[in-house]
Amino acid sequence: METEAAIEELQEYHDMSEKQVYLLKSLFKRKISKPAEVIVLTQEEILMIEAEDEEPLSESRISFKEIGIKF
Repeated sequence: METEAAIEELQEYHDMSEKQVYLLKSLFKRKISKPAEVIVLTQEEILMIEAEDEEPLSESRISFKEIGIKF
């Protein structure tokens, strides 16, 4: 599956906002360009996750950590 098609499928399945899709694409590009580098999210990027309480944010933190992204 091509990258854009996969992103569109994720967007539909998870009902992602435009900000979340922007973050996804940005992180994907950064990780592809330097796969071994740990990415640290900025406060602005954390806000793009659009978590309304701590539970979804905590789940995101765990998932991101598994692929070398911290916040």
